[in-house]
Amino acid sequence: MRQLLDTVWQRRGTSWVWDEEARNQVCSASEVWSLRQFLRASANWPDDLPSNDNRTLVVAGLEGGLDLLAPRDAEVWLGDAVKAAVLHFKMRTQERRR
Repeated sequence: MRQLLDTVWQRRGTSWVWDEEARNQVCSASEVWSLRQFLRASANWPDDLPSNDNRTLVVAGLEGGLDLLAPRDAEVWLGDAVKAAVLHFKMRTQERRR
């Protein structure tokens, strides 16, 4: 995977951050949502995001969720639940910018 040292990931779209130092650039640990919170909120996103001047939502726990599942089950879960929530969140944030 290509390491990105620029800050563009903090301003555009969806980013996967696996590094605590990078995460600390956009939020404090207390602002991080659990994966469970994220998936539950996908039906009713809050108006205000917890980080980066109301522009960022940081979610943790994907790796732990994947570790609990068999590879085929993890693939299905990612493709169904997680992908759907990420795309729904992305649509929500794009609508808010209009």
